[in-house]
Amino acid sequence: MDMFASRVPGFKDPAQYAQINEIFSSVQGEGIYCGVRQLFVRFSQCNLTCCYCDAKDAWSISKTCRVEKKPGTMAFQEEINPISIDRFIGIIDRFHDYPHHTIALTGGEPLMHAQFLANVLPQLKAAGHYIYLETNGTLPGHLASVFDFIDIVSMDMKPPSVSRAGDVWTEHEEFLRIAAQKRVFVKIVASEDLDLTELKYACQIIASVSPRIPLILQPMNHPDAKLHINTSRFITFQDIALRTLQDVRLIPQCHKVLGGIL
Repeated sequence: MDMFASRVPGFKDPAQYAQINEIFSSVQGEGIYCGVRQLFVRFSQCNLTCCYCDAKDAWSISKTCRVEKKPGTMAFQEEINPISIDRFIGIIDRFHDYPHHTIALTGGEPLMHAQFLANVLPQLKAAGHYIYLETNGTLPGHLASVFDFIDIVSMDMKPPSVSRAGDVWTEHEEFLRIAAQKRVFVKIVASEDLDLTELKYACQIIASVSPRIPLILQPMNHPDAKLHINTSRFITFQDIALRTLQDVRLIPQCHKVLGGIL
């Protein structure tokens, strides 16, 4: 910790406090665990600005955090940010009696709060929780610092032609080599703009780690939940990926169809 920063009025130690956007119980709407019930912890702040992000309100820091009062009701109360470890554990304990498959760490980018997670995750694991990490897959060093406490990794890959977030291939490869030691799958948001060369390169990176790692091709959605891609082109993407990988699935954002707010 920066010793000068610790003397700044109002400073909150990032190892003890986190900026959180919301905490709620709902159904996972993406990837191979689509349909399971999870307790979502959406962290604020992200190191990328993907054009298709559906949680842009989590990019910035908010003075308050929304916490669901009772699982599944979508009735919320406000908590003051940042959230301390003790207060965070207390909030999670409110949901203890409800059967969740996992606690889903999402965002924003949850690994921007790796110092906080390194202190809080051991307590969650000791209480019997399983941890599901949703991440943009660009912070391998942060992942390494909390890796022992993660059970499942849902890793996004960000082809620049779709995300408009720049080239992060090197970070993706380093990240996946660490994540592959746990249960992991990779997700790529696909639109008509997805460059085939970029798709092939993403598949090569995945295959270089293991061709058995599942790849989810997720079509970009319009706000009305209609797919932002031609069906035949989507099938072409899968055909290309299957030349390199063993498990490639086409799965839309199911919560958009169901009208949820994951």
